[in-house]
Amino acid sequence: MQNQTQNIHIVFSHFAKDTLRNSSGFAKNEEQIICFEDKLSIGPVGANPAEIRKRKVWLSLVLKGSARKKEIVLSVDKDLGKINSIIESTEHLEKIYLWTGDDTSEIISTARLLSMISVQDVDIFKTNFSQVAIKNRKGETFYPRSFTEVNASQVAAVASHFEPLLENDLTRWQNLWEKVNAEESVVKVLTEYRNIQFCDETHFDNYLIAKCSNKFQLAAKIIGETLVETDFAAPDWFLNWRLKELAEMKRLEFCGEMEEMVGYEVKEL
Repeated sequence: MQNQTQNIHIVFSHFAKDTLRNSSGFAKNEEQIICFEDKLSIGPVGANPAEIRKRKVWLSLVLKGSARKKEIVLSVDKDLGKINSIIESTEHLEKIYLWTGDDTSEIISTARLLSMISVQDVDIFKTNFSQVAIKNRKGETFYPRSFTEVNASQVAAVASHFEPLLENDLTRWQNLWEKVNAEESVVKVLTEYRNIQFCDETHFDNYLIAKCSNKFQLAAKIIGETLVETDFAAPDWFLNWRLKELAEMKRLEFCGEMEEMVGYEVKEL
């Protein structure tokens, strides 16, 4: 970051970053957009060195054999590096805009960030997606839950629902991070009341099994349908790991090479 007073925008995927960068009137300076990539809704979380090592070891095991292993494991340190960059630049920041949606990973990432940075002299704003209503190309109204569901022409509609975070709001976010950090659950999902539910690694297993039939189907198809049914509550690489685990536990039959999701098929026993 440059040593001058500025505003920054926090987003949670490369798609969201591109959407913001391509929109009209927002964050044209590349340095103003910070993108967090690590999906904290899955796997052990934490901020101290031992917890960080534990997360990277866990991710390495889950992603064994995947071409995306290096990229995803590296995202752990990359996100922490971005937080440190924000901490070092706090005195030069005027406003922080959090484009946080109703998404478990985005919520946990936001809670961690707000627990680690010093915010006395920075105004922080967060989108209230519960109030966002957008017209699609057909003129129909839809209600996005996350910035990943909008395009560049709709950014202004989302931005009109930024709300300032007050001291009691910040305390709630910090308390949420403490709660998440204290849990050892592998899976975190958002309930219909926007509370975080803590689950074990088998949480999505029945969804995956329900998509299988008595005929072989490509794992990528099963995973894609499960993503849609669960509102993308878990990344595809995690569902791929669970599908392989189910096959290895003899709860499903498989053929092919059980590494990437396009390399094998599964069916009911």
